[in-house]
Amino acid sequence: MRTFLGARGGNGDGRSASGLLSFRLPVVLAVLAGAPSAPQTALAAPSDRPPPATPQARPSPRVAEPRVDSKIDPRMAPLVQALAAARTREDSDRIAARLETVRQGGLSPTATLLLRRAQREVTGDKAHDALDDADDAVALQPESPVVWRERAGIRLLAGDRGGAEDDLGQALSRDPNDAVAWSALSHVEETGGHAEAAYAAWEHAVRLQPMMPDGARRLDFLRRRMLGDPT
Repeated sequence: MRTFLGARGGNGDGRSASGLLSFRLPVVLAVLAGAPSAPQTALAAPSDRPPPATPQARPSPRVAEPRVDSKIDPRMAPLVQALAAARTREDSDRIAARLETVRQGGLSPTATLLLRRAQREVTGDKAHDALDDADDAVALQPESPVVWRERAGIRLLAGDRGGAEDDLGQALSRDPNDAVAWSALSHVEETGGHAEAAYAAWEHAVRLQPMMPDGARRLDFLRRRMLGDPT
């Protein structure tokens, strides 16, 4: 899942939306790619199906009550369903890329330019300048889930894990079907030592994108960590 600034290796599957932001995988995911944890390969997407029964799994307390913003592009609904129903990795990646294109298509030209500049700055070790631009993008278009998600990645790079978590909560309250944001939240929670919340967030991601790389393996890893199994 690559939708933050940059591209993520490991646990995300990053793709780029042609003609839009070059970061299919948010900065957050790019950052988390290097975080030590379970085997990382790719993210999964959330779905409308109820989560599988798991011991004491619960969503992160920082995530606001999910709601679908009235301004979300109506083209997303069938793509979300198609992503959850995909049966091959190739189909899953293709649909996820289309979904990200639609998501980024809702950005204004100015917000897009701000986030592009932030991407260049963050890859050039200018995290604070990147954060200023991301702040401006959020102020300009606060209704967009993408600007919150992208700023989360930059905040994480700047060492503000709590701020990144809060921004991901804002993104998910506006677009609860964003598998990239759920997977990023899972990694943020894991780095904070919150195994149960990390499991719950990853479970959401896998339900949205069942064919995400390493989805089931990481879910099992987080389940064992949540239950205190050191192996």
